[in-house]
Amino acid sequence: MLAAAAIAAVGLTALVAAQGAREAGDASLDRKSAPGAERPRPPVLSSHPLSARAAERRLEARFTSPRDDDSAGARCSALRPRPAHAIRRCRIRYPGGTERTVIVLTNPQGHELLIEP
Repeated sequence: MLAAAAIAAVGLTALVAAQGAREAGDASLDRKSAPGAERPRPPVLSSHPLSARAAERRLEARFTSPRDDDSAGARCSALRPRPAHAIRRCRIRYPGGTERTVIVLTNPQGHELLIEP
């Protein structure tokens, strides 16, 4: 009798643990796929449209590390218009040969947003 109660208790504990894990998994899926879920907004590079050279200067200032005295060079493509926005791809190069690609997106309000893939 005591053994049956112990087995039932272990089974009940396993059932409760499995149910809790499934609900936690469902909750994380709901947060990711919820239409009203808050996403971090991309940083604003400028509140108005920039020329390619102005965007390059801002990116160089943003990606230069003052503590390492590491200067960054930036080159941006021409602005490519899309129906609701415009994009330009920019390549950041460091003296050591490291490169980073970022996208500068101009939204319909004219703000330049920095997108880092």
